[in-house]
Amino acid sequence: MKSHPPSPMPHPKFAFTLVELLVVITIIGILIALLLPAVQAAREAARAIQCRNNLKQIALAMHNYESTRGELPFMCGYYHRVPGSGFVPHVTGTASAFILPFIEQQGVYDMFDFNRAMNDPANHRAVTTQIPAFICPSDPQGTEPILGNRTQQNINPAECHGLWYAPCMGPIHDRYTGGLGCIYCECHVPPGCYCCQSEDFASNYLAYPGMFARRAVGTRFSEVSDGLSYTILLGETLPGHSVFNGAYVQNFPGSTTHIPINNMMSDEGIDSAGVSGLANWQHTMGFKSLHPGGAHFAMADGSIHFINDTIDYKLFNALGTKAGGEVVKVPD
Repeated sequence: MKSHPPSPMPHPKFAFTLVELLVVITIIGILIALLLPAVQAAREAARAIQCRNNLKQIALAMHNYESTRGELPFMCGYYHRVPGSGFVPHVTGTASAFILPFIEQQGVYDMFDFNRAMNDPANHRAVTTQIPAFICPSDPQGTEPILGNRTQQNINPAECHGLWYAPCMGPIHDRYTGGLGCIYCECHVPPGCYCCQSEDFASNYLAYPGMFARRAVGTRFSEVSDGLSYTILLGETLPGHSVFNGAYVQNFPGSTTHIPINNMMSDEGIDSAGVSGLANWQHTMGFKSLHPGGAHFAMADGSIHFINDTIDYKLFNALGTKAGGEVVKVPD
């Protein structure tokens, strides 16, 4: 009779119970919820650094241009008023185009025919060439930076590169209504602000108090009596929340400090003050960004600062003037 070895004891089988599985899933969900904001914050921090680097590169290009040419590039040569002649067309070109050789984009600069308007078919290839340094990485629209319908006026390109880093015109106040309805200054800013006393910039092309104007004359750094460290050179804006906003648009490719930071125009064309952006284009000319709480600015000395959108309104006005005589300090 054969003897059989005792059969081994069966190994116990381990498995999660439904309750244990739900606990594990809950823990994983909590960890993801805790880590996701940190990951998003890290990504935004990286985008903000890149944005500051872009702004710094453009500011240095402006400085190199001024050092080479004796004055800053003019913002645009749209129209100016000649006594007895009304508005007279002037030269073509924008500041964004003129600084291209100073940001290692000589090839794109050479595509331009500056004897023709920016919206001329001969310049279409140039105005639709993507320039990475011109794009804020925090704006999803930057993935497709060649934007159509940059303005409602046919004097501008139907499509061109969007403008994310805008020259500063200062605290201008447009009193020219032309049937456009309410004006931002008269409706939404405190009385006694600088912009409410500035000249009518629509009828006087020399009235701009900032570093840039709608005229074919550049500012010299020697004209900045307020101090280069206390005067905004350029800052962030969002082409998707602006009417006049393209790097090569010949009418107002800039922003103003008379509109508070981050006054947005929605996709429906209504800004945060409840006013139609197309009917009241003045509302859309401010500095703005998708960085939380404010926007980056380059001062005229080339330094980069993040300015909160809660900044005192009159202080923001003053930072936009180049010779206003105000005593100001850039907020940390």
